[in-house]
Amino acid sequence: MLHSNSPTASPLRIALVSTPRSGNTWFRYLLADAYQLVQIARHSMSPTDWTELPREVILQMHWRREPEFLQILRDHGFRVVNITRHPFDVLISILHFCWFEPQTDHWLLGSGGNERSILGAMPRSRCFIEYATGPRAAELLAVNCDWWQFPKVLSVRYEALVQDPYKVFQEIQAQLGPIRCPSLKTVLENNRIDRLQSRSTNNHFWKGKPGLWRKLLTATEVQELRAALDPILDRLGYCAEPDPHLTPSQADRNWITLVGEDLRQKLSRAA
Repeated sequence: MLHSNSPTASPLRIALVSTPRSGNTWFRYLLADAYQLVQIARHSMSPTDWTELPREVILQMHWRREPEFLQILRDHGFRVVNITRHPFDVLISILHFCWFEPQTDHWLLGSGGNERSILGAMPRSRCFIEYATGPRAAELLAVNCDWWQFPKVLSVRYEALVQDPYKVFQEIQAQLGPIRCPSLKTVLENNRIDRLQSRSTNNHFWKGKPGLWRKLLTATEVQELRAALDPILDRLGYCAEPDPHLTPSQADRNWITLVGEDLRQKLSRAA
């Protein structure tokens, strides 16, 4: 049975609140299509913005779990959904994304800094390691730490969604109600990462492969990252075991191959 869309039914309002590069946009597309919702992404919201939202909507934001924000969500009838991803994969995705998107300064309105220091950097570089263990990364990763398994929050792992989206959507429907679309299979097919990549102008959709960090960070970098990020890994339930056979030169070649391919595709689309 499909959800009721009648004016008397309680409106479905979803606030998707997560750390940037955790799979937010992909998940938003999936939920919007599955539940036939208007979708909106914002870095911040004014009081007027909240009052002018559609009756039913999925709103994507990157925001800490602050008391004022929680109250706003309650006042406007939002159910919070959070998608969490391995912090190392998030950080690598941020490093890649800022090559193509200069507006990351807007994430959390610049709280903790920005991504300018890592523009054009490589995963094993000192500037990236310092960024990943510094205040900006801590502030961004804290969003998922804030919301992950918080009471009444629907928490989803990115890795689980990639591995078995049908199982994840069973859990989603148990909490949000039956999907409204005729076919979940069609929703998943229409929102495949490779299809979304072809429509993106800023490489918003990258590889989408969990564990990519293990091909780009050697044991030396992982040890340094873990010294700073172990509390975050523990909070989110992730481990960080590096590939013991990965050499520095192999890691660097892997990155150059990945980014070089993306740059060629971008130049080809611009031609």
